[in-house]
Amino acid sequence: MRVAMTRGFKTSAPFVALSAIAGLACDDVGNGDHDTGTIEGRVDQDGGQDFAPSSSASSSSSSSAAAAASAEVEGSVVTAYRVGGGGELEAVADGEARVDAEGRYAIDVDMQAATDASLLVRVDGESSDEMIGQVAISEGFEGGASMQAPPIDARSTVIADLFVEARAEGSVSADVGPGMFWLAAGTSLAAELAGAGEAEISSAAEATATAVTAWKQSLSHETTGASEQDARVALEFSAGAETTLASELAAGDAEAALDAYGEAVLYAHAEAGIQAEFVARAGIASAEAMKAFEGELGAEAGAALAASAEAHKARTVTQALAAYAEAELSAAASAVADAGAGARAEIEAAAQAGAEAEAEAEIAEAWASFQADAEAEIAAALEVAEDELEALAAALEAEADALASALGGLSGSLSLGGELDAAIDGMASFFAEASVEAEALVALGASEAEAEAAAIIVATIVACDP
Repeated sequence: MRVAMTRGFKTSAPFVALSAIAGLACDDVGNGDHDTGTIEGRVDQDGGQDFAPSSSASSSSSSSAAAAASAEVEGSVVTAYRVGGGGELEAVADGEARVDAEGRYAIDVDMQAATDASLLVRVDGESSDEMIGQVAISEGFEGGASMQAPPIDARSTVIADLFVEARAEGSVSADVGPGMFWLAAGTSLAAELAGAGEAEISSAAEATATAVTAWKQSLSHETTGASEQDARVALEFSAGAETTLASELAAGDAEAALDAYGEAVLYAHAEAGIQAEFVARAGIASAEAMKAFEGELGAEAGAALAASAEAHKARTVTQALAAYAEAELSAAASAVADAGAGARAEIEAAAQAGAEAEAEAEIAEAWASFQADAEAEIAAALEVAEDELEALAAALEAEADALASALGGLSGSLSLGGELDAAIDGMASFFAEASVEAEALVALGASEAEAEAAAIIVATIVACDP
């Protein structure tokens, strides 16, 4: 059953080193042989961005959230739970803690119950009906007896709600932690859902969970051609990245934290021999699966869902292409990364701007501009005429209708099964065609590896807006 809640504030924080996926970001205060661990964090009602309830929220939700947002947090009650595979909450704290005058808290938890678990830290007012906020995190006690939680604010509260609801609905497996929910549920969606009712939260949770399902399937050993063992290694390394995300989010800028989390996931798959191009495809598939639920929410929340999906796609694809170009086409890597960063900024700005039709046009223009810049830089790197890359792109665009049809077949339902298979198969067929088209560049003097990389980069950008 979903935990009832009111929402009212915002998040902030950074995630630094890529190497964090190999270590665990917690205080190294012992050898890990502890009965009790401490979760430390703060309640951030004034994080620098207004996450007030949306105008689409009911008046009762809006008033309760506004009351929660304005409440004094000092003395508020802090509790901690283990989130079960079915969304059930099991208390892991030895009693409760209180928020101090600076908005900080430290709550002791049973290490045996909390280890290797997804945890929920919740702050309530005078009664459990007066929810102030909550945060879902992956446990990160190994090597020490304390860990930092992200600030409890409006964004963390919404994401925790989506995560717990998705587990309660059986929409995600028990091995899925909250990290991907942080990645997919962007600023727009969190802001819009700050005062949403249970039905809208349920639909948004299903949408985010479906994005996670599409992500996992896109990176499965069947899809990537990796061995089962390598795919398992990638999952384990990705889980390692998630355990660091909580403490890194607590450190500063949330968007920087999520960028580094995305880079850590890329590194995890590279270590397992899975190329960044597959991570880019996973970003496209998960974003399109998420957007399929737009009509299941109200107009404003649906638009926010689509905006978050577009931002998720832009972040994932541009990061992945930068990594792929660095590994496979180093002569053009810096230019591809810069062009991608520019396109991402334009897409994020357009996605959050408002008017849907205008935003769609601006997003399409941003992808087109990225494609043109990438073609020019790749042509220079391969020392071929730019119109040869344009011809390659034109051939791929002619093949993109089938991909658009497969992606368009996704519907707002977790039972999409065969539709998701068809979308992933459509992606594979499209990229197989890109490999065929690469032969034209080989005929012009490019090496097979360079030609393949060039075709994959162009094809990936085309696939973002087929």
